[in-house]
Amino acid sequence: MNVLVLDGNENQAVAAIRALHTGLPRHANIGPVAVEPTLQGNGIGAGLVEAAYAHAAADAPATVSLDCDPRLQGFYEARGFNVVARATDPWGFDIVGLRRDPPG
Repeated sequence: MNVLVLDGNENQAVAAIRALHTGLPRHANIGPVAVEPTLQGNGIGAGLVEAAYAHAAADAPATVSLDCDPRLQGFYEARGFNVVARATDPWGFDIVGLRRDPPG
């Protein structure tokens, strides 16, 4: 599902939201992860993702989800996330929805 908000006067898109994780059981979501480009490849992002996952999983949700650019799909798959959906937002950007189920 995508929701697009239009400016009433100019009829231009001013906001959008997408729901890639509809149909999943109760879950936690990890928001955007970003690392300064000159520092990428040093494990900072991986550490952030693992810490966020551990924090989210401690609350015992059925699954932990996140969205990413398709170019980062392999990064998240290497950390145990699996693709559950793909979408294109109203501006033409492709998004991949992933999930990782806590043990138990």
